[in-house]
Formats: sequence, structure tokens, C-alpha cells
Amino acid sequence: MRYKVSLCILFILAGCTTTQRIPMLYRIENDTTVSNNQEVKVDYKGLYNQNYKFKVSIHNKSNDSIFVTPSSFKYSTDSTSINAINPEERIEELELKRDGLINEKNPYSLADKSVKEIVVDGLVTGTIGLIFGIDPEEMETQREYDEDYWYDEHYGRLKKVNKELYFWNNDALLPCMIPPKTKSSGQVLFPVSSDTNEIRIEIQLQDDLYNFRFVQRY
Repeated sequence: MRYKVSLCILFILAGCTTTQRIPMLYRIENDTTVSNNQEVKVDYKGLYNQNYKFKVSIHNKSNDSIFVTPSSFKYSTDSTSINAINPEERIEELELKRDGLINEKNPYSLADKSVKEIVVDGLVTGTIGLIFGIDPEEMETQREYDEDYWYDEHYGRLKKVNKELYFWNNDALLPCMIPPKTKSSGQVLFPVSSDTNEIRIEIQLQDDLYNFRFVQRY
């Protein structure tokens, strides 16, 4: 119990001493741009995992299919240009991370250990307890606590990865072909820039470039 109390105190202290400034974007110009070929709309939806989140809607008004590559979207400031997060690369990263977590073994659990390993661990633990004067029952209680804590922390990490994977696979705008006279939309993420007051989003579709301006305030 004393270990859980100590952890709770640490989390409370960390929360009291850390203050995060959250930027907000406000549209300067119209959120919809229309040309002879497309109609593009950009809506700011707030932050997601410390990234700007926008909903981008594209209506292909032309007679030809257009290929959309969200990772080519970018925003510019007075000093730099930043591309949108590549959804395919991010999905691959998350899948690798998820698979690694699934295959990770709890180092405190006895379930995956052989009888020989358990006996050896018991001898080592008993020796350490004898040298430092620690009650074996207290050491076993600590092991059980560490095992449960590892499971809880591991489950939290896996849940977070799966949640973000769901976002990219279901809500994000992925590379796609938009047939003539049809629409497509989805979420696009951009890394946050903290050293600017205004960003200019640029969306390139075929030979057409669409611009959207937002001002950032805290």
C-alpha cells in the first residue's frame, strides 16, 4: 500500500507543477476555396496528441480522377514550412509498436517461467533477503505488486497505441483517388509550431494550390 500512496503523491505533485499552454487557431479567411476543378474546405478541430487537427473536405468537380496525398499538405510561417504527418508512416510505426507490446513479457510474472527459473529466482531472492534482512514474505508481496503494476502500465500503453491506430485507420484522410464529381474528407494532423502567430496551410491538388490562413493565440 505504501508504494501506491507514494506513486499517487508523485502524480499529484507533477500535476501541480506542470502547466501546459495550449494554442488555439482562429480562421482569418474563408474556410472554403473553390476553383473550376475542386472545392476544398479546411476546418480547425483543435489538438490531437500535441498536433494541430484539421478536417479537410475535397469535392472533385472535374471530369478526371484526382489523387490526394495528405503528407504533401503543409503549412508555412514566416520562417519555416512544415508538412502534415504522413499517415502511412505513422500507421506502420504504431503497428510495430503495438506488436512489440503484445509480445512483451512481464518480468515480474511467474506464469511464463519454468520451474528451474522459479527455483533459481527464489534462491537469489532468498539470498538477497538474508543479506539485507528483508522478510521473504514482504519481498513476495512487493513482487506481486510489481507484477500488477506492470500489467496496468502495459495495458495503458497498449490501449493508447490502439486508440491512435483507430484514429489513423478510421478518421484520418489517407492517400486516395477521388473519382470525378465525388467527395472525400478526413482528419489531417500537423506538428504544432510555438514560435509563430500565423500559419498558412497549402493544399496542392493536381495543378491547383489552395491556401488557408489561421492566426494562433494562447
